[in-house]
Amino acid sequence: GDYKGEIAKSFTIMPRDLSGAEVSVASRQTYTGWTVEPAPTVRLGNLELNRGSDYIVSYSNNVNVGTAQVIVSGTGNYSGSTTGSFEIVGAPSSGGGSDSAPSVTPPNGAAQPAADGVPMHRLYNPNSGEHFYTASTVERDMLSSVGWSYEGVGWVAPEGSAEPVYRLYNAFAGDHHYTTSAGERDALVAVGWSDEGVGWYSDEARGVPLFRQYNPYAQVGTHNYTTSKDENDMLVSVGWNAEGIGWYGVA
Repeated sequence: GDYKGEIAKSFTIMPRDLSGAEVSVASRQTYTGWTVEPAPTVRLGNLELNRGSDYIVSYSNNVNVGTAQVIVSGTGNYSGSTTGSFEIVGAPSSGGGSDSAPSVTPPNGAAQPAADGVPMHRLYNPNSGEHFYTASTVERDMLSSVGWSYEGVGWVAPEGSAEPVYRLYNAFAGDHHYTTSAGERDALVAVGWSDEGVGWYSDEARGVPLFRQYNPYAQVGTHNYTTSKDENDMLVSVGWNAEGIGWYGVA
């Protein structure tokens, strides 16, 4: 023929949306006094997805008796998010009419509420990707009313200590940062961040570590803090930098 050779054309494979996925989780969980985090099964059509490589998991309203949510967010070849729910029910009585909960060991990464301490609320902005942490129920409720997802109590802070955690805000990026380092605080203020004072305190007894990770590819929500070693390791496996322990909650 009159023609030879070949022509190459490129095309983009877009991530598959998880909004139509089916999230299954054990429907009844027993109240323990700390966060309840049952592992979900996620299916999209006939395909069962893998946690960590296909999706990550967060939870909301998963401490007290009532309806809790598990939020599945796509990663890797998947995008978007979907939710499932489960019931947290009262612990069975231990005999003799007692309503006390059974003695059990908290799961890895769970922040057990203490008799003396400040519950720290964790929220997520699905539009910016930022996690936000606050002791204020007013601030929690206000953010929830404007579209933030409430993910429950992340940990319990001491009522006071010699180790404050400073809270800063970048008005240009719309991002918050938290640190126990006065030097890091001052360096950020010097380049335009607003010092919002002491957000909470770190436990001097080093009870529950809050692991800190950094996303070098993000402009907002660049840092994440979690009591869950599993969450820390999963984020590191997909490109976040492990930055050690940010501060401590009470045990």
